[in-house]
Amino acid sequence: MSRSPDEQVEEPEAEGNVRGGTRWGVVLGILVLPTLVAAGALVLLGLWLFTDDSVSTGVAKAPCKQALAYGGAKVPKGAYDTLCEVRSDSGTRYTASFRMPSDEVGGWLTTTYPGAPEPRDRHCSESVIDRCLDLDPGDIFGVDAAVRLEFRDDGPGWTQVRFSASSV
Repeated sequence: MSRSPDEQVEEPEAEGNVRGGTRWGVVLGILVLPTLVAAGALVLLGLWLFTDDSVSTGVAKAPCKQALAYGGAKVPKGAYDTLCEVRSDSGTRYTASFRMPSDEVGGWLTTTYPGAPEPRDRHCSESVIDRCLDLDPGDIFGVDAAVRLEFRDDGPGWTQVRFSASSV
């Protein structure tokens, strides 16, 4: 069918359903909402990953030299896998964990705490601890902290040491 040049073409009305008309507002709403939710989730994940956990727990990493000095000790020679923290909520508490050669533990204890009793192998509170030693503030000259040492044999020739010193 051909149209004559004199015929007028009727324009469809702006209102009503027009065949082939896309409602872009609805499509845009459907696409934008999941995108905003995903972007928000990524922002929250980033904040969670990059926030300092020590702010809420009161625990912070500390230099091992400082942590052990609080209890009158020094980092033993040959120690590795050192991890030291400080907690200062109701009082100050330093903790340290490290591995050292088993045959050097006795010498380190004698040098660090002369006159201290030998570590005991009973009543150490955990079954995985092989030996432990508790020292009161009066037991250590010039130190106002209670000290607890826990020793666990960690393979042939190695000992895992857990140290804690806290104000009383």
